[in-house]
Amino acid sequence: MNTSFWGILLMVFVTGCAANSGEHRAISNEISRQCIEAGNTERTVSFAKCKNKKLEAEFIKINYPYWDLVDLAAAYRVYLTEQFQNGQVTEAESDLLWADFKTKFAAEEQNRATNAAYARAASAQGTAALIQSWGIMQQAMQPPQPVQPNPSSVTCRQRGAYTDCNVR
Repeated sequence: MNTSFWGILLMVFVTGCAANSGEHRAISNEISRQCIEAGNTERTVSFAKCKNKKLEAEFIKINYPYWDLVDLAAAYRVYLTEQFQNGQVTEAESDLLWADFKTKFAAEEQNRATNAAYARAASAQGTAALIQSWGIMQQAMQPPQPVQPNPSSVTCRQRGAYTDCNVR
């Protein structure tokens, strides 16, 4: 699967709804509907766990690379739900904490994606330098080309004990 699909699925996992895309909303709504049909009430721990389980299955299908982030989001979803159910936070406070978490989560994923892009670029540069050095090495290992004699005329004169030659 491509990275944009990972991004969509991650956004659904983290946000629980779509911020910018109808596709995000549709996936999240479908998962929520399935959890409600299974007998779970929204904003309950059982609902959060149901949603986490279904989203995890989707991440497995696409071989999502950042499982520590997936686990963190799942745990935080359940934690906030417990806090809300126990009356330790209001619905508004829970929503605010989740929104803050989403922002940090998205920044971390972007940071990792940027670092991965830099690593790929550095690797490509290293590969290019290696290929260039191989070319230079192969060129140096070529057998020397024989020198072809220049078809010129040589004129020699003998003057006593000396021979004088001219090349033209």
